[in-house]
Amino acid sequence: MALLAVQRIPAEIRNIVWAEDGRNFLDDRLRMGAWRSVFEVYEGYLHVVPRLLTDLAVWAFPIDAFAVTSAVFSCAVSGVVAALVYVCSRDLVRSRLLRTALASITVLAPTLPVEVLGNFANVHWSFLWLAPWLLLYRPRTTGGAVALGIVGLLCGLTEIQMLFFVPLALVNVRHRRSWIVSIPTAAGVLVQLMTTLLNPRTPNLTVRPGLLDIVVGYGELPVLGAFEGHVSRIGQALADGGWGAAAANVIIVSVIIAFCLVPVLTATGFARWVPLVLVGGSFVTWSAAVWLNPNPLWQYADLDAVALGALTATRYVAVPSMLLLGAVVYSAAHAYDRGGRGRFIAGLAVGVVAVSFIGSFHVDRFSREGGPQWSESVGDARSSCAADPGSVEIGTIPSHWFVTVPCDVLNSR
Repeated sequence: MALLAVQRIPAEIRNIVWAEDGRNFLDDRLRMGAWRSVFEVYEGYLHVVPRLLTDLAVWAFPIDAFAVTSAVFSCAVSGVVAALVYVCSRDLVRSRLLRTALASITVLAPTLPVEVLGNFANVHWSFLWLAPWLLLYRPRTTGGAVALGIVGLLCGLTEIQMLFFVPLALVNVRHRRSWIVSIPTAAGVLVQLMTTLLNPRTPNLTVRPGLLDIVVGYGELPVLGAFEGHVSRIGQALADGGWGAAAANVIIVSVIIAFCLVPVLTATGFARWVPLVLVGGSFVTWSAAVWLNPNPLWQYADLDAVALGALTATRYVAVPSMLLLGAVVYSAAHAYDRGGRGRFIAGLAVGVVAVSFIGSFHVDRFSREGGPQWSESVGDARSSCAADPGSVEIGTIPSHWFVTVPCDVLNSR
């Protein structure tokens, strides 16, 4: 899975340092030294796993390779998360083939390469996708529970939004080994909450989107974007089709969500509530993202034809889409278990998902595109150090962000 993730990112994109990977994680590591920056707070949150990975990248590889190393390490994490989803979903999805389809969402969800896949700054989104499967799983052995507890702790210390799924721990409250997983996970989230209370984020004074913007944007991006990674095509179709396209959009979105929720009516026990967890989690994570990070571009209910044609998938689209795809596969697994026509329906649903994965394996827009090639920038920086030893600023993307690298680090390897 990790290799597939790497292949989804073109070589020139892998050689670009993105946002916090450079200005915060690498810069802090070079300035503060090994391990000291691991619990450094940025914008109200801890980012423990990205900072640990940054430490490892700097220790193990030359500074020239940091961009590529961060991309590969991030994809490796996605591969590990995919394996964990496969294991942790076995109580809910019995078919190994369908569990493989579920796990593949971790790296093959259509919109992932645009901004999320292959950089430290966004590796935390895969932990949010893992959260419901991790907390609903009943470990078979104490050793396995301890290992998953460590995973849960690291996830909680990296992704504060795991708070949304922590209540799922109550489902397995009578299963003692599950406590070994849920308690560390909840502890990590609690530390995050205390951190953000003591170190609040910089206030965002942009006008927040309304409920209609959130609902319309959800249909256009997380729902349709779950099947089409080139979301500009979705926007262009809506712009060209007018009210007819809008009506078709509503129908398609309604059919997808209705299919996801079929087990609520036909399953028994807790299995019937899993689709509500996934679809509800999809909508909540989307709503929270656009509400807490307001942007004029989020006024989805009022976008004109030009703005619709320029529609793009940000990092906030990824997890809502992944959770929705998870609900589709879960519903397909439920249909498969019922036998008869259910197996045909399951095959059709998974086939649609597979086609969307193949069609969107490579996307045409990347948030990092156009940035400076890191290895070349490091070479230029060495020339500057030869003339003026000390430190040098190396640009990343966004274009006004940079990393301050000491010349002795540049010249050490």
